[in-house]
This record gives sequence, C-alpha cells and structure tokens, in this order.
Amino acid sequence: MKVTTTSSAVKTLAVPFTSRCAYCGTKIDGEEKVTASGYAFRRGYASDSQEAMMNTMSGERASANMSFELEYAEKRLEHYRSIVAGGSLKKYLETGKAEKADTFRVEHGSALEEYLKSKQNKTQGQVQADLARQTDFPYRWKIDDKETAVKCPMCGRIQPWCERVDGEKEGIKSIFMGLSVCLLGCVPFMAGAAPPVTLAARLFLIFLPVAAGITAGIIFYRAIRKKQLLRLAALPWNVDDLPRFDEEFLSRARNIDKHTL
Repeated sequence: MKVTTTSSAVKTLAVPFTSRCAYCGTKIDGEEKVTASGYAFRRGYASDSQEAMMNTMSGERASANMSFELEYAEKRLEHYRSIVAGGSLKKYLETGKAEKADTFRVEHGSALEEYLKSKQNKTQGQVQADLARQTDFPYRWKIDDKETAVKCPMCGRIQPWCERVDGEKEGIKSIFMGLSVCLLGCVPFMAGAAPPVTLAARLFLIFLPVAAGITAGIIFYRAIRKKQLLRLAALPWNVDDLPRFDEEFLSRARNIDKHTL
C-alpha cells in the first residue's frame, strides 16, 4: 500500500466592496472572502520535523496563490458587471437561453490561466476544480444562500445579484415530482394487483410509470423554471447597483509580499 503524507493550508482575505440597494438606493458595505489553498506532499510517512517543514511550505504556497485568487475574483466580478450592463443577463432571464458568447473565460495565455491549468502541488480534486474554473456560468457572480445573501440595512430586501438563477433548486423539485408520479404509478403493483400474463404487457406496465414520472418532471421543471426566470427578470437590474471592490485595498494587497498576505 502506497502512503503519502499531505499538508494543506488555507489563506483567507476579506475584500471589502460597496454596492447600492437596487430598491431604495441605500449604500451597502460588504466583504467578499477570497480563499487560497496550498499543499505539500511527501511519499511515505513524515517525521515531526518533516511535517513542520511541510506545514511551512503549504502555508507559503497558499500565500503565493492568493494573488491569483484575487485576480480571479476581480475578473469574475468584472465579467458579471459587463453581463448586466450589456443586457445579456436580462435577455437570459426573459428567454431562458444561455448564449455561448456570454460564458466567463479566463484569458488565454495569461498567468492566471497557467495557474489554473497547473497540476503542480495540488490535490486531484483541486486540479479538477481549477480546470473547471477556467470557464463558468456567466449569469451569476457567486452562489449565495439565505445566510450569505446581502440584504439592504435600510429596507431589508435581498439584492437581485444574490438571487439564484441557475435553476438548481427547480431541478431538485422536478426530480422529486417525477419520482412521486412514478411511485403513484406503481401503487397497483405494490397493492398486490395481478400482473399481466404476457411478458410484453408486463414490460409495458413497468415502463409506463417510469415514462410518466420523467414526463411529469420535465413539464413541472419547465413551468416553475419559466415562472422563476420571469420573476427574476422583473427585478431592478442596474450595473451601478452592483458591488465594486475597494480599489485602494486591492492595490495594497497587490503590493504586499506574497508570503505575508
């Protein structure tokens, strides 16, 4: 059995931003937490001194990676702001059709792309995650939930850019709907109804509730998804209301030695 000793470190930097309430215009101050990970590996078991050295190395690598993570966060927000400003987000919400040209992409040939493509000093999970981050769903800045969504301190309303637009919740609901319909179709068999004599008839009765469940799930998803998108499209989308990172803070962060971030 092969043994590998792994040391990991995570650095977090809270980047302040300002935004404006889309409903009442109140200024909103917030923070976006940017995290960077670093790893060190050693074949076999490591001694206490070796582990201490590995911990130092993983911490230094996490600090060095922070500059790339900051750049990624900036690029991601910059792209989202352009999607809102150009009307692409509103068009997507009204039609439900994503445009390939809107996809967020890391600049080809950039140092950031090389960082995300690199497999050096990363776990397999981190390699896959970084490769996936080279492109991203364009019509959101980040994924928020009820706990992390930004609310206006004056009117208490959740800001439009914190709303989920990817349809994940609707998809989960549709799966449960389809399963429910499928189970209802199986009730007669579960209740002990006599099965058909022929094999073809039996296969048909097995396939019927499955097909009904799939169909019901698709119809249900389309209905609730359309309703959700139209609700989001009606929200006040204005690029001037979106978050802006504190440029002075970012400038200081860029000038700090990578090992002291």
